[in-house]
Amino acid sequence: MKRARTDTRGSVFVTALILLAGMSVVIIALAYEVALDLKMTTNLVDGDQALEIAKVGIDNAIYLANDDSDWRTTYTSGVWLSNRAVGNGAFTLSVTDDDGDLSDCPIDTVTASSTAIINGTTRTVSATLAPPAHESMMFLAYTWDNKIKISDGPRIYGDICSGNDVELDGALPDFRGDAHVSKVDKVDPPLDDADTDVIVFSSDPTQPDVDYDWFVSRGSQISPPTGGGKYYIADKVISPTSNPYGFTNANGIYYIAGDKDVRFVRCHITATIVVANGNHVSFDDATVHAPAFPYYPALLCEKQIFYSFDQNLSENESNVDFNGDGDKTDIFTPSVSGIVYAEDRITGLQMTGGTNLVRFKGALISKEIWLIGSGCIFEQDPTLSTDLVNQFHGRGLKLMSGSFKIE
Repeated sequence: MKRARTDTRGSVFVTALILLAGMSVVIIALAYEVALDLKMTTNLVDGDQALEIAKVGIDNAIYLANDDSDWRTTYTSGVWLSNRAVGNGAFTLSVTDDDGDLSDCPIDTVTASSTAIINGTTRTVSATLAPPAHESMMFLAYTWDNKIKISDGPRIYGDICSGNDVELDGALPDFRGDAHVSKVDKVDPPLDDADTDVIVFSSDPTQPDVDYDWFVSRGSQISPPTGGGKYYIADKVISPTSNPYGFTNANGIYYIAGDKDVRFVRCHITATIVVANGNHVSFDDATVHAPAFPYYPALLCEKQIFYSFDQNLSENESNVDFNGDGDKTDIFTPSVSGIVYAEDRITGLQMTGGTNLVRFKGALISKEIWLIGSGCIFEQDPTLSTDLVNQFHGRGLKLMSGSFKIE
């Protein structure tokens, strides 16, 4: 009997040891799983924190550019901030230009790349940044100081912004847009159009900061003859491959210096014209004018621009093959497109009392603007609010939609 009892106790002891060993294995396995989960959780937390810190780097690029109007010369293409501490981590920010030169073009986009590290975990994000369009790009006609005058009932398909009055003279226009003014009573007489709203802006319009020297440095000079006390350009083609009075320019930028006003008569222009000599520029009879490239304006003038179109542009009359198709039989509706900028005033496009068709599409920008002509169609170009044009951009940088990505 004693032997049987001893065998039973031994069997129980062995079974207990086996169970204990099994439980130890389970406990060790559970501990390992818990440790692994904790490590994975820590890595996830560190990764999330590193991602947020990397985003801070992109925000810093935008802040630095918006805080310094000369950021394109203050900084260079490359590392802007290195190992900048944020909480328990840090980021390194690089801002690069495709051609490696931030200062050569004010509307170049840049790529911002920010790499953050925390507890050995890194995350990198990148984004494309671009300067915003100047507020004048949101309008068909834009004045920052004086009035917009509308005469002879033109068709106006777009919004206008007046730093002072909107004055209507004669026949009411076919106005399909909104008028942005400093006060509601600044529209005289009131516009009677169900589609038109008069909107009071919260801040005064600002003048674009146009750098004429920037264009002159990239352009070629036109040295026209004198006629009637003005520089006189008549019946000519001006384009990147055609300068009637000087060297051609692949950028399609031409400037006129000297001490006289400039007069264009019956011309076909596919170029940017810069009149930076402190004088006026006028266009008579008919002209077709557009910039050679959409990222340049059509016309810049330090004083006033006068349009007085009263006929079509005829190759036969001018004895010029304006469009280069080998004949002189074509007839063109006078038209202007792109950005037209004058510091003092823009007047036209039609001769007062004229009835022929004249077209404009783009943005007219000046201290004062007179829109004239029952045959004129003025149309806003919505692409100007998104597709940047040199010298007509706001300051700083903004994030381009859809460009943010995690690398």
